[in-house]
Amino acid sequence: MRSVGCWALGLALGLVSEGAQAAPAAPAVAKAGGGQAALAVGFDAQGELRAAVCAQAPCGVAGGVALGLPRELKANRDKARLSIVGIGAGRRVVVVSVPGDRPDKRFEAVVAAPLAGTAPLVFFAGLTGLAEGEDGVRHGGLVVVAGPDDTGARSVAIGEAREELAICGRPTILAPREIDARDLTLRPAKVQRLDASERAAAPRLTAERVAEGTPLGPRFLHAVGASSAVGDPGAVTDGNLETTWAEGRGGSGKGEFVVMNAPAELAIEGVEFSVRPPQATPAHGAAPKELWLATTKSLFAITLPEDAWAHPGARYRVRFPAPLKDDCMAVVLDSAYDERSDANVTLAEVSAVTALGSANVSELVAALDGGGPKAENAKVVLRSLGEPAFAAVAAGFANLSEGGRRAALEVIDGAPCATKAPVYVEAFLGPYEAHRIHARDHLPACGAEAAPLLAPRLRTARGHELTVLADLLADIAPAQAVELFVPLMEPAAVERRAALRTALGRVADRAAAAPVVRRVLADPATPEVALLDVLRALGARTRDFMPESGAALARVAAPDAAFRVRYLRVGPTAELAASLPSAHALLDSSMLADTDPHVRAAAAHAVHDARAYQASLLRALADPDPRVRMEAAHGLEGAADGAATQALLAALEHDRWPAVRGLAAQSLGFAPPSAETDERLVAAVDDDSWVVKRAALGALGTRGARAHGDVALDRLDDDEEWPAVRLSAARALGSLCYAPALGSLTKHVRSVADPLASPEERGIGYAALGALRDLGPPDLQKRLAPLLDKHAPAGARAAAEAALHERSPHCRARM
Repeated sequence: MRSVGCWALGLALGLVSEGAQAAPAAPAVAKAGGGQAALAVGFDAQGELRAAVCAQAPCGVAGGVALGLPRELKANRDKARLSIVGIGAGRRVVVVSVPGDRPDKRFEAVVAAPLAGTAPLVFFAGLTGLAEGEDGVRHGGLVVVAGPDDTGARSVAIGEAREELAICGRPTILAPREIDARDLTLRPAKVQRLDASERAAAPRLTAERVAEGTPLGPRFLHAVGASSAVGDPGAVTDGNLETTWAEGRGGSGKGEFVVMNAPAELAIEGVEFSVRPPQATPAHGAAPKELWLATTKSLFAITLPEDAWAHPGARYRVRFPAPLKDDCMAVVLDSAYDERSDANVTLAEVSAVTALGSANVSELVAALDGGGPKAENAKVVLRSLGEPAFAAVAAGFANLSEGGRRAALEVIDGAPCATKAPVYVEAFLGPYEAHRIHARDHLPACGAEAAPLLAPRLRTARGHELTVLADLLADIAPAQAVELFVPLMEPAAVERRAALRTALGRVADRAAAAPVVRRVLADPATPEVALLDVLRALGARTRDFMPESGAALARVAAPDAAFRVRYLRVGPTAELAASLPSAHALLDSSMLADTDPHVRAAAAHAVHDARAYQASLLRALADPDPRVRMEAAHGLEGAADGAATQALLAALEHDRWPAVRGLAAQSLGFAPPSAETDERLVAAVDDDSWVVKRAALGALGTRGARAHGDVALDRLDDDEEWPAVRLSAARALGSLCYAPALGSLTKHVRSVADPLASPEERGIGYAALGALRDLGPPDLQKRLAPLLDKHAPAGARAAAEAALHERSPHCRARM
C-alpha cells in the first residue's frame, strides 16, 4: 500500500514525464502503451471538456466523450490543469483539475484509455472538496495522487471528504478506492492519509507502560468519529476500559483513524493508551505497534513498546516534548503486532495527560485557588466534566479565595441555571466588584431561578445596594419582580418604596410583567400604600393598563382621604384624565376644592392638556396661595388665548409674588399677537424684580415683538442690570432678528474668549454668540475672529465653530 498526499499537493510538485505533464491550453495526450491506445483530454472549440481514444496520430478531442464540466466553471478553463499520471505496468491516466468559485471547491476528472474498446474509462468526473452541504457538515468528492514508488509509478485514489471527519483540519480521503493498474478497475484500498513529508518530519516517541494501580485521569477527550469502526468510536473516550473501538479494514489497519475533540485551553502534556480491556475479549483483537498522534499543528510518531494484547488492562503513556494546546486530536494507525487479514486493531481508551494527574473533582475545585497553569488546567477540566463538576464548584464556591472564585465563575457559566443561579447570586452579593459585574452580566439568563434567592435581601438592603438589587430583579425577572415588590411596599419603608417604585416603572415596559401588574391593580387585597406606588410607578403607562388602573384609582379617590393619599394620587389622576371622566373630575376638584394648597398646586402642575382645563386654571390663578397661582400661570402657557390673556396680564401687573408675575410673563409669550400685550410686557421690563424682567424680555423674544428690540438692546448694554436679565435680553435680540444689535452683540461675544471675564460676563457672551448665530450676518466669521484665534480657549473655539455651522435661516428670511 502506498502513502498518498492530497491531489492539490501532487499538482504543486510540478510532476513531469510519467508523473504529470501540465498542458493548460492544448489537450493532454497520454501516449499508447501497456495495452492502452492513446488518449486525449482537453477542451473543444466550444469550451466543452472532452476525452477521446485515438487509433492514430494526431490525437484530438473532437467528437470525444463530454466529461460534464459545469457551465459556470467553463470560464475557468484557462486555469485548468491536465496531468498525465503513470500508474505502473506502462499504463497511464489523465487527471483534470478546474478551479471553482472558492478555494475548497473544484471540478476534477480521472480518465484512462481502455484495454479494449474505444470508449474512454471515466473513473471520476465531478465536484471535489467541501462543495456541498451546510457549514460544519460539508462534503464532496476527493481525488488523491500518491508520491512515486521505486519504479516511478503513482497510485490514484478516489473517495470522499467530509468536513466533520478529517484528521484535525487535514484534507482526508474517506472510503478510498484505488485504480488497479493490472486491469484498470477501482478497488477498495488502505491508504495512509497523512502526507509523507509531514510524517518524515514528525518527532518519534516511545510510550512507557503505566504502573499498575495508577488511577485513570479525568476524561475530557471526546471522540467524534472514525474512518471505519468495529464498535462505537466513542468507546475510546468514555472512561470505561471494557468498551473498545477497532478499525474495520483488517490487517494492520494502516491509515484508519479516530478523531477526538479536546478543550482548546487545556495544556496537554501527553497521552495514555489502553489497548486490551481488563476483562472483555473482543473478537480478532490486535494491538497497534506504531501509530500517529495528530493535532491541528503537530504530528507525532508513537511506538508501543510491547504487544499490549498480551497484557489485559495495561496502559501506556507517552509525553510530548512540550505541553500543547489544541481543540483536536486524532489517532492514526500505522502497524500492528498482529497483521492477519481478519485482525481488528483495537483501542479501549485514549486519555490526555495533564499537570493535574488523576485528581478527583473535589481536588480540581481546590486547585482553582492556586493560580497559574494548574488552576487554568483545573478550570478547563472542570468545564469538560459537566454537571458533576458544576455541582462541586457550586458547593465549594464560598470556600475559595477571590482568584479561585473568579475562576469558578468561568467554570459555572456552562452549568444549567438551577446549578449556577445560586452561585451568581452569592457573587453578586459578595465583596468583590469584578465578581458582581460577572454575575450581573449572566443573571438575566437565569432570572426565574435567581429571583427568589435575591428577594430576601431586598428587605434588609439600604441605599445603593437596594437600588441595584431592585433594578436587577426588574431586569432579570420582570413578572416575579412585581410579585416580590408589592408586599415590600410598606408605609414606613420610605426609602425602599422609592427604589422599588423606580424599578417597577422599568418593569411596566416589559410584556411579561403586564399580566401581573393588572392583577395587582385589580386585586382588592392590594394595600392602599402599595396600590398608590404601583399607579405612580406606571407614569404615562397608566393609560395602557385600563380598565384595571381606573378601578385602582377609584379605590383611592375618596374626598376625605388622608393628605398623603390625596397628594400622591394626583399624578395617576392626571394620566387618566383624558380618557376617564371620573379622573378628569377628580383632578379638577383637587385643583379647586382641596383644602390643602400643596394638593391644589400639585394638581395644577400635573395638567397635561391646558386647553381642557383652561377655565379651572383661570380660577386657580386667583387662588389665595402663591404656589397654586404659580402652577396655574405656568400651566396657562398652553392655553394663553381668550380670557386667559387678560387674566395673565392682570397677574403680571398686580400679583404680589414676583414668581407668579414672572410665570405670567412667560406664558404671555404664547398669547395671540397683540400690540397691547407687547406694550404691557415692555412695561414689565421695568418691574422691581429681575425675575419678572427676565421673563418679560424672554416673552418679547418668543412673540417676535421686533418693534421693541431697542428695549432688549438697552438692557443688554446696561452694565448695572442683573446679569440674568442681560442674558435674557441677548437671547431675545437673536429671536427678534434685531440687526441694530449686531455691534453690541459682537462686543459682548468677546468675553467668551477672555480669560479674565467673570462667569456672569462669560454667560452673557455665550448668549450673544447664540444671538449672532440666529442673526447670521454675512461677516459672522470676522465677528467671531477672537474666538476662532488659535490662542483662544478650546471651548470658545468649539462654540464659535458650531455657531458658524448652525446658522439659523429664519432671520435671513425676515431681514
